[in-house]
Amino acid sequence: MIKIAVTGASGMLGKAIVLEAQRRRYEVVAFFHSAPVLVSGVATEQLDILDVDAVQAMLSRVRPHVVLHAAAETRVDWCEDHRDEAAQINTEASRNLAQVAAHLGATFLYVSTDSVFDGTHGDYKETDTPLPLNVYANTKLGGEEAVLQFLPSSIVVRTNFYGWGSEHKAGLLDWIVRELARGRSIPGFTDVMFCPLLVSDAATVLLDLLEHNVFGVFHVVGSEATSKCDFARNVALKFGYDPSLVKPSRLSDVAMRARRPLNTSLNVERLQIALGREMPGVAEGLSRLVKRR
Repeated sequence: MIKIAVTGASGMLGKAIVLEAQRRRYEVVAFFHSAPVLVSGVATEQLDILDVDAVQAMLSRVRPHVVLHAAAETRVDWCEDHRDEAAQINTEASRNLAQVAAHLGATFLYVSTDSVFDGTHGDYKETDTPLPLNVYANTKLGGEEAVLQFLPSSIVVRTNFYGWGSEHKAGLLDWIVRELARGRSIPGFTDVMFCPLLVSDAATVLLDLLEHNVFGVFHVVGSEATSKCDFARNVALKFGYDPSLVKPSRLSDVAMRARRPLNTSLNVERLQIALGREMPGVAEGLSRLVKRR
C-alpha cells in the first residue's frame, strides 16, 4: 500500500487530494497547521512546516512513500507586506521538506502556481522563463527552484483551481455564488485570463502523475482559457442565476497592493501527452461541480 503524506490538507486542494488518495486506497497522513482536517478514516497530524526539527521528526516517524506538498501562503497582498514570512513559508519550508523527503527516499510533489509568469501573452509552456510580478509568485518560484535543486526527480505542478472553500477560508467560487444568490452585482475582469480547473480534477491529475512515474514541471490547469468575467457568467448560468449581474470591469481600474499578471493561461500539451488524455474545459468542470453540489 502506498503511504502518502499531504501538507496543507485542510485547504481546498489538500482536502481534495486526501479524498482522492483515500478513494484509491492509499494510506494517507494528512498534515494541517491550525485548521483540523476532518476526513473519516484518515490519520491527521498537526505540523508546523516552518519547524525544521519537527518536520524531520514527523516525516522520519511516518516514513511516507510520497510527500505531496500543497501547503502555502496564498494571500497575495499579505505576502507583499510580509516578504520574509512569505519566503519562509513558500520557499524555505519547501526546501526543507524536499531535503527530508530526499533523505527518506520519498517521491516529492510540489504545488506551485500559474502566477510565476508575468502574464504578457499567455499559453505559457513549461519551458518558458518565469517572471514573477509580486512577492507571492516570487516565493513560490523560489520553492520550485529549491525543490528541484535538492530533488531533481520531483514533480512540480503549476496550477489554478476552483471549488468550494471550507468554513475556514472561502474561495472565488464561494464569493461568486453567494453574491449572485443574493441578487447582488459583482465585477468580472475582462482583461484577466486564466485556465481554471475543478479542484477534484486537479487532485486526480496530481495522483495520476505520481502513478505515471514522471518528473519535472507540469502545467495542471484546464484546457480552455477564459476571462474572469466569462468564468463568473458561466457560473451564474450553471447555477441558475442572472449572468447580467456580472458587470464587465478591468483589473487596472482596481487598486491592489500587489501587481497581478493579466494572462496566466498555461499550455497543457506536455501534461496531456504524459497522461494520454485531454484536460477538461470550463463547461465540463462546472457541470460536474453542479451535479456534485
